[in-house]
Parts: sequence; C-alpha cells; structure tokens
Amino acid sequence: MLNARNQSACTWRMLVGGVFFVWMFAVGMPVWGGTVAYIDAVNGQKWDFSINGSKKGIYSGRPLKEGDVIGVDKQGSSITLILNGESENIHSGKSPYTVELHSRRDRGGFFNQFTDWVSGLFTTDYKKRRAGTRGINEPPKFAIPILNNGNAKLLEGKRQLHIGWSGGPSRYRVQVYQVLNGTDKEVKALEEPNIQIGSGNCQELEIQEVRLKTWTFEKGERYKIKITNEAGKSIDDTFTVVSDSHDPRQGAKVDMPVSAESSDTKEVEVTLLPSFLLQASWLAQHGNGEWMLEAYQTLASQKNHSAQLVKWGLSLGQVAPIN
Repeated sequence: MLNARNQSACTWRMLVGGVFFVWMFAVGMPVWGGTVAYIDAVNGQKWDFSINGSKKGIYSGRPLKEGDVIGVDKQGSSITLILNGESENIHSGKSPYTVELHSRRDRGGFFNQFTDWVSGLFTTDYKKRRAGTRGINEPPKFAIPILNNGNAKLLEGKRQLHIGWSGGPSRYRVQVYQVLNGTDKEVKALEEPNIQIGSGNCQELEIQEVRLKTWTFEKGERYKIKITNEAGKSIDDTFTVVSDSHDPRQGAKVDMPVSAESSDTKEVEVTLLPSFLLQASWLAQHGNGEWMLEAYQTLASQKNHSAQLVKWGLSLGQVAPIN
C-alpha cells in the first residue's frame, strides 16, 4: 500500500496547444506579480535548512515569496526551488539565498504553456489545502481517468503498478482482475483491501493512489482495476499490456522552440523544469490519452513537488497542453 502523500535516453517532438482549466477558491494565492514560487525538493534533513532564520516549515510544496531568505547550513545538502517555472538549486556555497521573482523569460510557446499548466496545478492545490473542503462546488467524479475508458496501455515487464484515481470518500479497496476469455479472474496477490487517504496535514499534496505489489505483466494480457470507496460505490476499468515495440517514445524527437535555443545549452537544460516532466506529459497525451497509465508510472519514483503535481493532474484526467 502507498500512502497518498509519499508517494532518458529518448528525445521527443512537442508543440504548443490547449488550455488548462483551474478551479477557483476564495482564498489567497502564493503569487507575486503573476509568478509562482515554491520549494520543489529538500535534499537532506529538514534541520539542515532555514527560511527567514526559522528551521520550521521546510517541506516540498511550500510557497515562497519575494525576499524570503533560504539558508543551507550543512555542506552536501541542497534545496531545489521553482521560481516562475525555472529550477534553482541552492547549496551551502550559495547560502544565504534571497528569493527574487522576475518576470518569466520567454522560452517559446510550448515551454510557456507548460509552465503555466504546472503553475496552475500548484495554485489549485494550494487553494484547495487552504480552503479544506470549503468552497469546492463540484468535487471530482469518482473515476480512474488514467485508464482512459478501457483504452489504456501498459508496457510489459516485471514491475510495481501505480494506480491513481479521483473522487469518492476514503477508505478504499483496490482489486485487480485478469480478463481471460471474457471472464474476470481475481489476482488476490495484488489486492489492497484498506487504503486510507489523507492525514489532515494541510501542508502536503494528497494524491489518491496505490502502489501494487511487484507483478510480471506479459504482452497481450488484459487487466481490470476495481476500486470500492467507503460509501460502497465501485468503479472499474481495464488496460492492456503491450510489448516494448509499441512504446511511442522510441525514435521520437524534440524540436526545441527557436526562442528556447541558446549558445549556452547547459544553461537552458539546468534552468528549465525537469525534462522528465515534459516527457511524461508528452506521453500522457499521445494516442488520445491511451498512454496516460504508462506516463503515470514514469513519475511514480519522483519525489519532487513538480512531479507530484503532474501526477495529480493525470489522476484527475488532466494533461499538459501539448500537441
């Protein structure tokens, strides 16, 4: 069982497209002049760091504001910030570091829209946690969007499967069935009977998800995931296991927008949001969403807050605006 709070050699062709809709709540936003800033990852013990002289409140996802002073007190430890869509790694040699929020540099349409999409997820989650259950007019539907109405594909192999879903009151029971000749055969070894989501910690992003035990998935197999919530309502959907030769990432290529090109390519690579986020988002929208399940798996081991935000978006059926 996975608590919801704990949760490349290829290059790809990605172009601009789409708009992401963000729920609105009547509470304050962690934005300054249209920018979004937060702690993305804490690389070390929390007491190795300080914000404005305090050792308290050091966590991934903490919003930051102009003038915040970040201290790194131990050599070898570091803290990664996202400042208006760009990553900044702070170590003891750069400490103390004062947060300055400049206007976003124009990286081209795709990068600008992707940054706006991730920032929108952050702002939505921040407002939701600030508001608690208040102000949410339409809670997410109880559903498993990453299975794409039975059209989802998963690459073959021995692996731990991560499943995220939306809506429904906690607790949950997750059952897995192998579909054989039209008959559902329950895989008891993969059942998770008692999943509790949420601890009341309003600092952390909560994703409704489960990490199943390691299982060998073979090409051609079809599985059904059934989730039952505390109210006794059940939902289910299926996915198909395919061979690695179907992986759309093989042979794909990225075309960097002209405005993102730079003679200092290292500078571009370092300051953009992590490339695996772009790759996972590209995969999620490929083939009309049939690769959302596989994209979700690529983010499963990532602990930084931006990856958790993208994974949360996928669990709600939202994908980045990439064509």
